[in-house]
Amino acid sequence: MPTARLDGNDGFSLALPVDAAGFFTVPRSQAALDTKSELVLNQKRRNYRVTPVVRSPGLPDNVQHLGDPRLECRVQVAIIKEEIPLWVVLAANTLLRTRDWCGYHERGQAGFTFKHGKTLAAAVLVDGNRSAELETEGKGFRVPLGDTSWSDDALIELEPEAPPAVTGTAGETPRTAP
Repeated sequence: MPTARLDGNDGFSLALPVDAAGFFTVPRSQAALDTKSELVLNQKRRNYRVTPVVRSPGLPDNVQHLGDPRLECRVQVAIIKEEIPLWVVLAANTLLRTRDWCGYHERGQAGFTFKHGKTLAAAVLVDGNRSAELETEGKGFRVPLGDTSWSDDALIELEPEAPPAVTGTAGETPRTAP
């Protein structure tokens, strides 16, 4: 069973309960920030992948605020920038011509792809009276993170594919001898 904790300077340690699906919540903690805490797992680095998941409370599983994936992206990019050499960060900033990696793809492109737990039939971005169909592929949907004309409170409505209809099959029919 995986375990997770934040360990920092001066002996600071904060256990993070891990659920059966492997998810854990990192609470806001000034003490963790002050002691420059780092995430510690009881697994070898090659055995896991830490990916932020941001969800506004009170929304159904198939609905998110646009601000959720925007924050997920910023956290993921901060993790990446911390783990890679400075020269790689500087090279990426130069190639992208911005330090805002999350906003880069918005210049004439659809945005970043995020995953949902189920295969999607459709995804729609709704902000007041305005809406836009989002690109979907399998369990992924593309979001215009850097398009500031969409507010953080805009809703991403995900429509999972309907499960296939259950019909009788030959496997349910008893076989007879020839």
